[in-house]
Amino acid sequence: MALGDRLEVGGSTIDGRIEVVIHGYNEYALAGELAGLVEWLEVTDPPGVRDHLTLIGNALLERYS
Repeated sequence: MALGDRLEVGGSTIDGRIEVVIHGYNEYALAGELAGLVEWLEVTDPPGVRDHLTLIGNALLERYS
């Protein structure tokens, strides 16, 4: 995945995580890009991206479980 200038790296948090900001075309597209990275990141904002990730996750569970 190439994020280029859509990625801004911030500082580390108290628990050692690194804050990043990733820009995307829209919330749905961004959720689609990030869905495969669930093991390595936690999306905290915006709520719309989290909502789309929930829908993607539920669709995957329904299809493959």
